Amino acid sequence: MQWAPAGLSGVPAPAPGAQSSTAVDGAVRTIELSPEQIAKSTSTMRWFQHDPDFLGRLPNHRFMNCEDRFFSRADRYSLGIETESERYYASFPVSTGLVDYEEYYEITPDQFQRFLDDRAAAIEFVESCRRHEHDELLLQQPGWNRGVPT
Repeated sequence: MQWAPAGLSGVPAPAPGAQSSTAVDGAVRTIELSPEQIAKSTSTMRWFQHDPDFLGRLPNHRFMNCEDRFFSRADRYSLGIETESERYYASFPVSTGLVDYEEYYEITPDQFQRFLDDRAAAIEFVESCRRHEHDELLLQQPGWNRGVPT
C-alpha cells in the first residue's frame, strides 16, 4: 500500500502504531511508527506516491543495498555491508526537518570486526562522524540540505 495524507487520491493515511515496510533492491526494513512520526512523514511520502521514480532522476543518486549486521537502538547507529560493492559501513539517522534518512560511512573490514567486538570504539567513531570529522568516508555525499544527527 502506498501512503499519502488522508483524502489524497483516496489513499488512506497510516493508523497510529502502524508498521512501515520499505524495500529497496531487496533490502527490507520494518519500523513501527508513532503518531508524531506519522504526522511528520506522511506529507513527504506523497511525493513518492505520485512520482515513484523521483529518486532515480536525482543527479548523482544511486540506490544502495545495505544490510545491517548490528544495530544499537540506545546509541542510534548500525554496522553492516553494502552488498553490491561489498563495502562495510557504520550508519546513523539524520533529519533535515522535512525528511529522515541515514548517513553511511565506509569502514574497513578490520574496523567492522573491531566495532562489533568493542562497542566503545564503535560509539567513538560514530560520534566523530556525527561531528563531520570523517566526511571523506561517506558512501553517498549529502545534498545541499544536509540533515543533522538525531
